[in-house]
Order: sequence, then structure tokens, then C-alpha cells
Amino acid sequence: MKIKITFIFWIICIGIGIQAQCYVDRHSTDIADAWLSCDLSASPNSANPDSHWIMYDLGGIHPIYDIHVWNMNHPDFLNFGFKELQLDYSQDGVNWTTAGTYSVPKAFASSFYEGYRGINLKGQQTRYLLFTGVSNYQGPCFGLGEIKAYTSQQSSQSWSLAMGTCESEGHLQSLSFGSQYAGTYSGPGVTDLGDGSFSFDPDIVGPGLYTIQFNTGSNQVTGTIEVYSCENRFCRDCPECDNFVQSEVDADPIQDNYYYADSINSMGAVRNFDNVYLRGEDNVTMQPGFEVIQAMDFVSEIRDCQTNLIRNPSFENGLTDWKTTIASGISATISTTTQEAYEKATSAYIDANSSTGDSWRLVVQQQNITLLPDQEYLVAFAIKSDHRSTINFRITGPSNIFSRDLILDPFWNHFQFTFTAGSGVVPDGASLKFQMGIETGEFWIDHVRLEPLD
Repeated sequence: MKIKITFIFWIICIGIGIQAQCYVDRHSTDIADAWLSCDLSASPNSANPDSHWIMYDLGGIHPIYDIHVWNMNHPDFLNFGFKELQLDYSQDGVNWTTAGTYSVPKAFASSFYEGYRGINLKGQQTRYLLFTGVSNYQGPCFGLGEIKAYTSQQSSQSWSLAMGTCESEGHLQSLSFGSQYAGTYSGPGVTDLGDGSFSFDPDIVGPGLYTIQFNTGSNQVTGTIEVYSCENRFCRDCPECDNFVQSEVDADPIQDNYYYADSINSMGAVRNFDNVYLRGEDNVTMQPGFEVIQAMDFVSEIRDCQTNLIRNPSFENGLTDWKTTIASGISATISTTTQEAYEKATSAYIDANSSTGDSWRLVVQQQNITLLPDQEYLVAFAIKSDHRSTINFRITGPSNIFSRDLILDPFWNHFQFTFTAGSGVVPDGASLKFQMGIETGEFWIDHVRLEPLD
């Protein structure tokens, strides 16, 4: 879907979906109050490739200063939000100038969400503003919530940096309080990139609320950035605890890297000005003989990581570790594809040409999963169909442990459930099953997680 909306205001307030914003700087979680693009299309700027974009015609040429961006704020589509956007501007819609590429923090599905003030065109005379999605938060579509552009300069004192991001989302580039005055940023996680711009790395500082200063020399503005844990349901998954087979990190020198495990023990040496991060879910122990001789950064900390019981959870290794069943009465193919993926590059692909109404006749499953009696678990996955349809999802041991009939849509949905394994569960005897024999159609599965809860 592509839309073009024309507004002429001294202060231009653009409510995407043609919804007026009645509470200053807050944006709703209603999908009707957002713009969404799931198909690439030719850009008005011929220098850009086919992309996800939205263009605003301001109805006349205006000086444009600060631009306020609200990201996609619907709870089911937060990953569709722009992570990086390119802004182009033009007086005639033919000749374009690229202002730059900007980071936009993810929204958090809150009706109190107040967006991100981070772009300034410094009074450039323009009629058309073109916003192009460079990257998003790993969703299959791109979306924005709202744009507000100011036609007069705002003072630095009138702005505040107040935003949230996930520890697992990577650097926020081009930190800005809204106005690009000459000045410097400082605070935890802030890096001077040496070209007049500054970034913030949430992974370095971890979850928490951090105070950031912007100093122009004549005055100082203070703002905050809140970093959310990777365990937050709106964030990307934590790194896997078992990235490294053994929890011993004993090399000399220990290689520049992040080391995640449930428990880490080290008798190694950090040298050569490397960056070494030891992150244990439960504990990190430096044994006698451990040394830090030369390091840019050495960090030892307790940090959340993920214990996924599913092997090959995103089908990056094809159908390895997955068993498929196509019973009599079903005509179907089961494979993997790089044409549709919820995360990374690959997903499972099922093309059912005939059905019997019996869900168990067409199955993608993983067997030999270890569940502990009376343990609570979280199971989550992304799934879509080419039309609104029904499948059955279940986890079984000697008997049924958990089961749900799911309604699928022609776009990715992320399902998440918790359940408790019964006292009769058999070690290494559980299976996770997607049963799709009810209807014909195309189905895609990705990003399957099964992990114990504390």
C-alpha cells in the first residue's frame, strides 16, 4: 500500500491513515493510524532502487527544520517499524537531495509512545519529503506511525531525548535531540564516531535507564535512553546460551568476542587490546591464573541468554533435525525457501495441493525433545499462510501435552504460549508438531523457540 497525503500547515502535522493526533506527541496503537508497505515499488527518486517508501506533498515550498518520527506502534507489527530510514527532499518531485540515513528506535506498543525527534533539515526549502525504509526490525513489511515536520527553528532547550531501545537491536546511529546544533554527546554507551556524529550501543550498557548529555558549550541538555532486556516480548531474542559448546574460556589469548553460556569459567588471558565479554546466565568465574594484560574492553557480567531446545530453529540448515509426514490422501511438498523469512534468510515452506480435513496427515515436527516433569515452558514461533486458514499445533509426549488450533493470516504472525509438562512426561520423548492437513494452500514456518521458564 502506498499513499500520498497533502497538508498545508505552518506547523505540518501528518497523521498517517488520515487520523488527527489529538494528544500532543502521543500516538495510538491502532493499525488504522499507521502506514504499511509489504511490496516493493518504484521510488519517486529515480536514483533509489525499488523500495518501501512514502512521499509527502506539502502543497507548496516551505522551510523545513526538525522532523518528528513515530514508528509502527501496533503490538503485532512492531518488527515492521523502520530501523533505518533514508530521507530525500525536493522542490519539484523530480530533482532530489538526500539528507541522510537515520536510526529510528522501535516503538513499544504503548498509547503513551511519543516518537523520536532526530532529524533536522536546517530550513531547507522543500515541497516533497520522501521517506524510504533502508532496514526494519526483521519484519516482512515496513511501516510508520506518524510524521511531524516543523517550518520554524526549535530551540535546543525545547527538545528532550527520551526513547527506548532493546539491548539486542544494535547501535542507534546519529544521536540527535532534534536539532543538529554543534555540540557533543556523552554518557554510558555513547561513541564519538569522529565525523561529528555520535552513536549509542545498548548492548554494551545492558538493560537500564541511562542519562545522556548534549553539550553545545553555551548550554547543556540532558535526556534519557531506556534499554529493555532481550527478554522483553517486543525485543529480538537473547543470544543463545550455548553459542559455545563448552563454558570454559581458557585460551591465551582469549579471542576478541562475546562469550555466552549458562555458566562460564575462565583461566585464560586477555591481551592484544582485544574486546572480551564474558556473559553468563547464572555465573561467571575467573579461576586462579586468569589475567587481563591488555584489553580495550573486558567485561564480566550476568546477562540474560536463551536456552532454545529446538535444533535448527530457523531452518537455516534446511530441514535438518525436522521430520516431515505426507500421509495418503495428501498431495504436498515440504522444503525450505529464502523467498519468505521472518528472521535470518530461510523458512520452512509447505505447499499443500489437496487435503482431507485431517490435520495429522501433513506434519512438520521435531522429535526427541527433552522436557522435565512439572517444568513450565515457553513455546513461540512465526507462521503465515497464503490465505486465512486453520492448522493444529501441538506438543506431545506419550500423550498430548499442549494443543492449539491456530488461525493463520496471509502475513507473518508471531504466536507465543506457556505450558507445564505433566508428571508423566518421558525424557527425550517429546515432539513439537505443526499439523497442516486441514486445508490446501501455502504455509511458511520460522523462528521456532521452546525454552524452560524460571
